[in-house]
Formats: sequence, structure tokens, C-alpha cells
Amino acid sequence: MIIQPKKKHQQQIQEMWKLCFPDTDAFIRFYFEKIYRKEDALILVDENEIPLAFLQILPHQIKIEESVYTAGYLSGVMTHPGHRNQGHMNALMKAALELMKKRQYTFSFLIPQNAQMFDIYSKYGFERAFPKSFGYTDLKINDKLIYETVKIYDSFNELRIDEVYATYSWFLSQKENVVLKTKDQFVHILEDLFLDGGRVFYIEQEGIALIFTWKHQVAIKELFCKKGINTKELLLGAIRIQFNVEEAVMLDYHLTEQSRFGGMISILDTNFSEDLPADIYMSMMLD
Repeated sequence: MIIQPKKKHQQQIQEMWKLCFPDTDAFIRFYFEKIYRKEDALILVDENEIPLAFLQILPHQIKIEESVYTAGYLSGVMTHPGHRNQGHMNALMKAALELMKKRQYTFSFLIPQNAQMFDIYSKYGFERAFPKSFGYTDLKINDKLIYETVKIYDSFNELRIDEVYATYSWFLSQKENVVLKTKDQFVHILEDLFLDGGRVFYIEQEGIALIFTWKHQVAIKELFCKKGINTKELLLGAIRIQFNVEEAVMLDYHLTEQSRFGGMISILDTNFSEDLPADIYMSMMLD
């Protein structure tokens, strides 16, 4: 039976999450305190109402050229390890897609947990999307003006969130095809970033970089800056000084022959007859 979770199910879902994902206890607490909403979640339960499979639909907006569409981001898709290969997730995915159609979402999208999941989700009408590539960027930048210009935040409480969000959302809005973020969604992303020891590098109204360490390397998850000024050089210089490194992994979304897709998308609205662009930008998600 597929139902919306009740209050009594939350602890059971968290215990299943620990079995399915390599997330820390801190992240799981954060997710179920800040992100989880039972009205946006579905569970498949046994005859004793014990959850065997779970997913949550997080409302988002996707901008394609000049139009903005509603979309449901599938989060925390999981089946209890002891009850897999019994059709539970198949039933739950079909129920989730029907619920999103009922809510008149134009798209559904997700980030597969591993490469094998791309083929599985394709059976439900999802196509590879959100091209993603990895590279290295040189951080050997002149130190001049860095300390005077770049603000470095390593905790959420230090942020002037309205100002930083305004800058971040402006950069997203300049992209032709993009997954947009509300202020609340941006707050949650930053809270998650700081949980992982990440930092925000910010130049007022001019640039922003979201950074974390990954496998003993500095990873630049996102970097936006206005053209025609030295904002990028200042941000990269600040990153080099802060972490005492000369090179960082750049996680970039753009089309190249070497691109790997970061996620998948499905068209739910049968009235949407356009071809989906291949370069939809997906900024940081709770994945």
C-alpha cells in the first residue's frame, strides 16, 4: 500500500535512510528537520504499516528561455535493503509521477545515486540531462586587493543571507535554461554546505563561490562572477590563500564531448511539445 507518511513513520524512514545512503547523522537530522515534509512524501508500507520504500517530491521551478515551469525534484528515493527486487520502487515511482501530474508539474527531475541508476530511471521516461564536467583551475593569482574585497563565510550565522541570495539568484536568472532556487532552497543548500565543512566566498553584488573539500582536494562547486572585471581572479586568489593550495577541482556544467550528465529529467505535461534544451544548468542540489 502506498500512503503519505504519518508522524509515527518518521523515525522508521530515518532508520531506512541510514541503511540506504552513506550520509552522516548530522545530515539526516538536518534533512528531516528542514527539508522533509510528509505532505510531499510517499511511502510504500507492508500490512503492519512499516515503510519499505520512500521518496519525496521537492517543488522547484525550471526556466527555459523566457518561460518558467513547475517541476518536482525526486529526493531520497530508496527501498529497504531487505525488501528490494520486489517491485516496491516501481510502484512508488509510478505513484509519484501520477501525483506530480495531478499537481500539474511540467517536469520531474532527479540525480541518480550511481551510474547504473540512469538505465533504471529511463524506464519511467527520464532522459539524461544537466551536463556536467570536471576540470582543474589554476589558483596562482596575485594577492592584491583580496583581503579587502572578498568576504569568506564558514558558518551560516555569519551570512547576510538576503544580500548573498540576491546575488546568487541574479546570476541564475542570467542563464537561459536553468533550475531556479527560492530563498528557502538556497538557505538549505548553504546549511548543507556548511555541514560538510564548506565555505562561501563572496564579493558584494559581483561574485560568489561555493567551496568544499573533496578527497583531500579543494572543490569549487559553483563560481559566478560578472564579466569585464577581475572578480574571478579575486575569488580564486582568496580560495588559494584560505586553503593554501595552488589548484582546485572545478565542478562545471557545460556541454563538451567529455561531459557527464549530472541528472535526468522527464516531461510530465503532455501539452509541452518543445524539444528540451541540452544545456539546462542545475546548480547545487541536496543530493
